[in-house]
Amino acid sequence: MKTIIEYHYRGSDERGYDKHEVAVYSSNGDDGEALYPWMTKPECKLDAKRNGAKAKFVKDGVNE
Repeated sequence: MKTIIEYHYRGSDERGYDKHEVAVYSSNGDDGEALYPWMTKPECKLDAKRNGAKAKFVKDGVNE
């Protein structure tokens, strides 16, 4: 079974040439603090895949 990396909702950020708002996520460090960079869902999925894991998205009230 693959490990699961939890990516927590951090808010929104402007991305792309037209500077549109997108939801951004990041995992937590060992101390429970947010890790950078904050990434879009597709970027998180790619990050998890690179680490042999599966991405899980959590919207737990952080920066909402």
